[in-house]
Amino acid sequence: MAFEHVWSALQHELRMGDTIPNWTQAKGLVGQPFVVLEVTPTAITVDPGRGAISQRVPERDFEYLDRSWSGYRSGRIGRGELRNGTRFSKYTISLLHWLEERHGGTLPG
Repeated sequence: MAFEHVWSALQHELRMGDTIPNWTQAKGLVGQPFVVLEVTPTAITVDPGRGAISQRVPERDFEYLDRSWSGYRSGRIGRGELRNGTRFSKYTISLLHWLEERHGGTLPG
């Protein structure tokens, strides 16, 4: 998987106002969805809902998760381990899963 393809697809396919289901490998759909507020060349900003402050998730956090995605999807890497490299695991995991679903079950690249 080339991260450049993943990031480009997120940049082009996400739209302001898109609602993204909260998803984890272990539990599937869980908790509250979140809404995309802004997509820029360097970050994706989301509204977590429930009156929480918006979160700006930098490109580097998606790149970090992309490197571990196959291990996460296969269950070899847990979400707790992914939190070592990003405090935005809820959003990066859910957005990569959203993208994967749009591309027939695999990330672009």
